[in-house]
Amino acid sequence: MMKSPISISLAFLAFLLTSLASPLPDIDVQVQNTTTPSLTPRHVPGWCSFHAKVFESCDDSHRRWTTRHQIGIKYLLDAAKNKYPWSERRYYIDEGEVWIGNEDKRRALDEYLVVEKWGNSKVSYRYDSCAWNEFDIKGWKCGWCERGEWKRGDLGCEKRGPKDRMHDMDCFFPC
Repeated sequence: MMKSPISISLAFLAFLLTSLASPLPDIDVQVQNTTTPSLTPRHVPGWCSFHAKVFESCDDSHRRWTTRHQIGIKYLLDAAKNKYPWSERRYYIDEGEVWIGNEDKRRALDEYLVVEKWGNSKVSYRYDSCAWNEFDIKGWKCGWCERGEWKRGDLGCEKRGPKDRMHDMDCFFPC
């Protein structure tokens, strides 16, 4: 015996009506007030490091050719090698000191990293009560740098050529 399309439709409609007439189970929604863990790694104290690019160029300010220095530090690594990004900008360190902090400090350091250069002196660094310079070698108690060679030779600023050069450097210090 063949069922007509009308009887099939009526059976389906009866099924829907009985389904909708049955009571729905109570749904109890509770909101848990928990904090989600931060995805930012916590600073691990020990020996921190940073990779820097040091730039040197000739400058004809005040009708006298001088050497200008800039430094760029993109990130800091803590003792567990957690990476903390810093500013992409270059800091001028021709005469005086630069305190790398404020917007660059970001969770990694408790103090400022100070980069300084006075006259023809070496580029020096300070963190907390430790100080070191770009030529201090591994084992120096307050920090040291592994300094790459200049990518170009002597600038020869006295020849008034618009030259520049750069070298890479990795520095290590207790943090």
